[in-house]
Amino acid sequence: MGFNRLVSCLCAAAIAFTAIPMTADAAAVPASKKELNLVFDPPKPKKFSPDSLPEIELTGGLLFQLIASEIALQRNELGAAYSTYMNVAEETGDPRLAERAVQIAQVAKAPREIMRSVLLWNKLAPGNRHAQEMLIRIGLHYQEYNKILLTTQSFLSQVEDPGKVILGLQSQLLIGKDRKKALAFFRKATEKFKRLPETKLGLARLEGLVGNQKAAERFAKESYKQKPNPESVMTLVSVLLQKKSNAGQKEARQVLGQYLAKNPKDLRIRDSYAQLLLLSSDYNQLIELVKKYPDDYEFELSTAVSLLQNNHEAEAEALLTKLAKLPQDDAENGTIPQKALLLLSEVALENKKYEEALALADRVVGSMKPAALIQKANVYSHEDKHKEALEVLKQVDPGDNNAVAEEVAAVESRLIAELNGDTEALKTLEKYLQKYPESKSLFYEAAMIAERLDLISMAENYLKRALEIDPNFANAYNSLGYTLLERTNRLKEAGENIRKAYQLDPSNPYILDSMGWLSFKEKNYTEAIGYLNDALQLLESEDIMLHLAEAYWVSNQKDEARLVLKRAKELWPDSEDTEALIKRLGIRE
Repeated sequence: MGFNRLVSCLCAAAIAFTAIPMTADAAAVPASKKELNLVFDPPKPKKFSPDSLPEIELTGGLLFQLIASEIALQRNELGAAYSTYMNVAEETGDPRLAERAVQIAQVAKAPREIMRSVLLWNKLAPGNRHAQEMLIRIGLHYQEYNKILLTTQSFLSQVEDPGKVILGLQSQLLIGKDRKKALAFFRKATEKFKRLPETKLGLARLEGLVGNQKAAERFAKESYKQKPNPESVMTLVSVLLQKKSNAGQKEARQVLGQYLAKNPKDLRIRDSYAQLLLLSSDYNQLIELVKKYPDDYEFELSTAVSLLQNNHEAEAEALLTKLAKLPQDDAENGTIPQKALLLLSEVALENKKYEEALALADRVVGSMKPAALIQKANVYSHEDKHKEALEVLKQVDPGDNNAVAEEVAAVESRLIAELNGDTEALKTLEKYLQKYPESKSLFYEAAMIAERLDLISMAENYLKRALEIDPNFANAYNSLGYTLLERTNRLKEAGENIRKAYQLDPSNPYILDSMGWLSFKEKNYTEAIGYLNDALQLLESEDIMLHLAEAYWVSNQKDEARLVLKRAKELWPDSEDTEALIKRLGIRE
């Protein structure tokens, strides 16, 4: 067997190669170029051409090396296989062996080896299209824009569909740290293709990133006009929304509406349009949109939920009532009718229509029955029928569903707290925690009870355990921070936790309240008032109002404080907390 034939056979051998995508998967190439400590010095590109293969004599030693490397691959000894292929490629000048080394380095997810083998591959085969493409990807990832400019320009001039490649280029450039350099590179690389809609799309996105709003809007509109498709539509809408004005929002709605009218089956655009209508509080138009998709039950359900969240109860109930009439045993409907019934039950509960709430929950069958029983327990709890609620909970069979079991435990502990006090409730939760030691929600629930019992150290430990289970548990960070803020003198640590919560969930009204109260404690009263007003816009809560009133009062905005307190008294006329604050601040009515 000759050398060329042997190499061809080896390179066709079965191995699961993982290609680096044009978006540069961070898992595939995780290290920075500085960490690689390699000089990125690619050769000048040549026009696409077949590889020039060297004439090599197949010696016994060479044959042994190649076969040994394949055996190493079978044993998952990727480092040994890579080193052999790189050494033989350098010795023989055969680009196929360098390519093989690239593939092995990719499987190993070894950034240093990937870069080194890609550079060698391009050196041995400067006209190989795939080698050039890989070089561009590596250069983009490490932001070596100047060094890959010629290769990129040459590559674009030779491919059949430069627009497709340009889309890939701009996608990777969007995640680069130096956005101005990325934009400059993109302009130079695509200069000969500036009339293509894909180029204008990329320019719209990159110009927007560096703050060139007018240029971004111009390119986005030109791209959309030339080639109206989901990508150009969404880019234009995104640019228009950056205006942060009613005019920009209105124009964005028009663009989505017009495109959807011509492409009604594009559900991605439809869902984006629905979200924008919600953002614009255009509920009438949203309901008209839903009517155009009468058989899309998931869309109707999600719209109903959004309407409920925005206090449009009547419109939501109409959609949910329709969905609740769907057969519950129809596989095509899934759990939609059951969820609709549960949501209607929750609406009835909020309106204190307890009998109706129970009747709706009783109609739920199938896989959502455990959730319906938990809902019934909640209804009984609101009626102060805690014993009846506990009896209902005994009927719940969670099976293998830990989420249901944990919810039962949480509801049970709350009911026991009402009947027998927090100490017994905590004992109940501690038993469940032995059974579900990885339940962040139960640790959180236990922490809340411990805090009420003034067991601050225990509450802190429970919250920290919840955070060990889920390091992105925003509510746990918030509760830990607020507890430390109110119950200890550890202000710095409290601030770290509350700010972490805010970073994870900046639109949560409870976290905004904590941010406001933290700012108050830090004597940043203007900042405190801002956060607390933001929180109040999302949730009309007594705690938030009292915090805001105190922040206004201390910052000498006495009239504003009185207005907030007046509103609190209207909503909670028997509140001892409101009266206590009025007395403490010495406010005379």
